[in-house]
Amino acid sequence: MCNPDRILVLCISVVVYSRGALIQVFSKFGKLSNLDYLFHKSGPLKGKPRGYAFVEYADQAVSLLVFLGFVLLFGLLGLNRPFFCFVL
Repeated sequence: MCNPDRILVLCISVVVYSRGALIQVFSKFGKLSNLDYLFHKSGPLKGKPRGYAFVEYADQAVSLLVFLGFVLLFGLLGLNRPFFCFVL
């Protein structure tokens, strides 16, 4: 089932982006209702970020604008992109 309020953010640099940094980046566009930044639960990487997150906004229109903005800004212009976004 597609949930347009939920954005999958991939290829997050674990060196540069912490949970707080992601909140700062994505809250600039609208009110966040949820941010799931996933971490390894076991193994040699236990406690380290997995490099992806799920971002949810309170407003579906904001989610769509954020997604389209990142696609246009980073995809079409060919800029070095810190992460990829997908609407789920």
